[in-house]
Amino acid sequence: SAGVWAVWDVPAEGVMAAARSAGRTNLKIATEDLGTNAAIALAQNQLVVGLGAQQPYQQGVTEANIAGGALLGKKAPAYVALNALPVDHSNVLEAWEQVYNVEAPADLREMSHATGVGAPGNGAPAAAARAPVVRMVGIHKAFDGVQVLDDVDFEVLPGEVHALAGGNGAGKSTLMKILQGVYSFDAGTIDVAGRAVSFASIHDAKRAGIGMVFQEFSLVSTLTVAQNIFLNAEPRKAGLIDDRAMVERAREIFERMQIHVDPERSLGTLSTAYWQLTEIAKALSEDARVLIMDEPTASLARHEAQALFDLIGRLKDQGIAVIYISHRMEEVYAIADRITILRNGKRLLTQRLTDITPAQIVEGIVGKEVELAG
Repeated sequence: SAGVWAVWDVPAEGVMAAARSAGRTNLKIATEDLGTNAAIALAQNQLVVGLGAQQPYQQGVTEANIAGGALLGKKAPAYVALNALPVDHSNVLEAWEQVYNVEAPADLREMSHATGVGAPGNGAPAAAARAPVVRMVGIHKAFDGVQVLDDVDFEVLPGEVHALAGGNGAGKSTLMKILQGVYSFDAGTIDVAGRAVSFASIHDAKRAGIGMVFQEFSLVSTLTVAQNIFLNAEPRKAGLIDDRAMVERAREIFERMQIHVDPERSLGTLSTAYWQLTEIAKALSEDARVLIMDEPTASLARHEAQALFDLIGRLKDQGIAVIYISHRMEEVYAIADRITILRNGKRLLTQRLTDITPAQIVEGIVGKEVELAG
């Protein structure tokens, strides 16, 4: 007979195994874990007939209510990947690619195509929609004969948070400074939105849509929020700075970010969290399609960090890619879709966060052998 099991902090695959052992052949699984085996079972229309799929972050005691409600047709909260649940046989391939922002595993795609799931015209995401907004291939960089980056590949997709990790001297900062136009590179290629680029300056990178949120803020405390956002790029009227237009544009950016900040407040009167938001608004004012965030929560309280994570989720929904540099594993697992680890100037791995454990990440950073999950 049919049953509904609400599961959290337990992989769906384990529940499936238990269900098979118990002879339960018509099971609905409510879980945040849209794993490969569960997805394939859905594609085959066997055993698993529906589940509630949550993006792999924001985990907590609400998961059972979210997923269980999804199976009853209730609309999911904003931070759940899909607006309409449950996931079932007809939309499992599309669900996978929406949740993880990467192409589904080959065995899932083959099973889905064989059964007609996600075929053209049936809701499958277009290949172009998954094309990387930034692709760096074979990047080499040396300083005074010392190789700092050695054949490094890195990419980030639209609407993806891609974590970048590594120990001191791993090459993270150098790689990102190349993407920002601070450093040139010795060999390799960089594509932004499908176009080959070679930035000669930060301004070149900004014009291409690369934005940076600095760990040490590049803001002026004596200026207003709006003046900081448009510093050196002020709107003008008849050759003079148009303060009214500057404030209105700042308000529009904060509305897009879905936060309330008074653009006319002096920045020096605001907390560190508002400085962070102003940095992000500044990047968005320059039409950034990629945001590089370097340890963005270093100076934030816990509730301020959570507000930043919520904002990152909204930016993802708008198709903005985020490169997130952090050594805090709980943050990486809270918001990132994939992680790339650099070690000694080389790329060790790029992996979905669902397929690697925190211990494996730490082992990869410090130099021990990593055996990938899955």
